[in-house]
Amino acid sequence: MQIKFKDEMKALILLSSLPDSWATIVTAVSSSTRENTLKLSDIRDLILKEDVCKRDSRESSSHVSNSTLNSEGRGRTTQKGQNGRGRSKSKGKGQTKF
Repeated sequence: MQIKFKDEMKALILLSSLPDSWATIVTAVSSSTRENTLKLSDIRDLILKEDVCKRDSRESSSHVSNSTLNSEGRGRTTQKGQNGRGRSKSKGKGQTKF
């Protein structure tokens, strides 16, 4: 016995099978297609595109995290009196230091 589903029903089944993390996209697609019929190919393309974007953002955020960790020792320190030096002292007018 074979059951044949219309293209719109396949698209709805695909949307409803997505995990909870995709709820925003499912809601957006459902809201925007009230007048038009859903096409399986459009939904598939949207899911693939969104998945690539999510993967890219995860990779770039992990790259940023790694580079942040690697540069931790750079820049100014918050410790006072670094290297045995105290605060710099300004010179008053007419004072010269030899």
